[in-house]
Amino acid sequence: MFRLPALWIGNPWELHKSAGSILVHGVILLAIVALWLGRWRLRNPANTVMLLALALPLISGQGMHGRWLVNGQFDHLVYMLHLLAG
Repeated sequence: MFRLPALWIGNPWELHKSAGSILVHGVILLAIVALWLGRWRLRNPANTVMLLALALPLISGQGMHGRWLVNGQFDHLVYMLHLLAG
């Protein structure tokens, strides 16, 4: 049976948080370019929805606290929004 090797680099929560922090900066740059150079493309509702769908999990992830997951507090509105957006 073939199995893929597990790659564990530190704490998976920290890895997820680090990737999200990096993506936030990329989405900010993408939004600036979209609003500046591609303003005419945002007239198409599908493009606007795609940009918002990309920004929503990143924005809601920034509003979360790391201790919520460790403590098992899964009932926060921001956390539920982050799950629905992802």
